[in-house]
Amino acid sequence: NTDIKVYADSSFADDIPSRKSTGGYVAYYGNAPVSYRSKRLGDMAMSTTTAEYMTLSEAARVGTWMVLFLKELGLWTGQRPIILEDNQSAIKLVKKMSTSERTKHIELRHQYMRWLYDQGKANVVHCPTKLQIADALTKIQPLPLFQQHEKQLMGYGLDELTLPLREVRFT
Repeated sequence: NTDIKVYADSSFADDIPSRKSTGGYVAYYGNAPVSYRSKRLGDMAMSTTTAEYMTLSEAARVGTWMVLFLKELGLWTGQRPIILEDNQSAIKLVKKMSTSERTKHIELRHQYMRWLYDQGKANVVHCPTKLQIADALTKIQPLPLFQQHEKQLMGYGLDELTLPLREVRFT
């Protein structure tokens, strides 16, 4: 398996004093974890969708880096990175070209995922929340779920992960 998959997640305004969100991602080449990160988002997110959208762009940057690295090694097979996201509104923002009153405040640097998607260089796919591995990097979880995600973060049990990789379509 040589797929590039990046699980991305965010928690909205979880830091009480600053009200900043935490974003996180974990990137895999096949079943091997290559990169992960969990950090407070630099910009203030106005909604859960905005926080998730900002994290999607960070995850897309990692996916792009992995493609460039694999090209340099001669291992790239031409597949697009798949960014796995559990927030359907954020996925809709990536796939929809217009902006609205609720999204016009999002800075240009957070539009990278949309640009990659439009260019056909990356894909964003819905991942059910209970299968979202990056949740372990952004929020407190019940112990059994954390233990499951902990193993998957290290690449164990990914083969058993029955993730319905389906593209969410909006009309």
